[in-house]
Amino acid sequence: MKLVVALCLFAAGLCAEPQVIYSKSFPGSMPEWVHITLTKDGKGVYTDQKDDPQPLAFALHPSQAATIFALAEKLNFFNRPVESGLPVAKMGEKSFRWVDGDKSFETKFNYTQDLDAQALHDWFEKITETESHRINLERAARFDKLGVNKALLLL
Repeated sequence: MKLVVALCLFAAGLCAEPQVIYSKSFPGSMPEWVHITLTKDGKGVYTDQKDDPQPLAFALHPSQAATIFALAEKLNFFNRPVESGLPVAKMGEKSFRWVDGDKSFETKFNYTQDLDAQALHDWFEKITETESHRINLERAARFDKLGVNKALLLL
């Protein structure tokens, strides 16, 4: 119950300042769906299920969050398309979204040649990988004590 209250308060705090939101849907990949919300102070929420009952809260160093928000600014706060339009393989639908009060912009893409969009995508893929390792390590520590070493070696 305390976790639900804490997450509700955290989510309410997220709405008070600008947010960069990343989502990816790629059926057949692991994870198939990702949603990351990040605020300027580096506080974020990671979910890898659409109706995740326990989203993971995380925090980035302020300089890392500043880099992500600077990339969002270079991309005009996602107020322009970044899709390359090239005939490439489907690599999952990704979206960047900017929310600041009543202003909200979003761009969706499969593949982009925009270097700033690629850099921002790389940042969110690193966060996804880190949180996936965290989930695996916590699961091993709780349910598979002998598997903790293996989970640590995968880091």
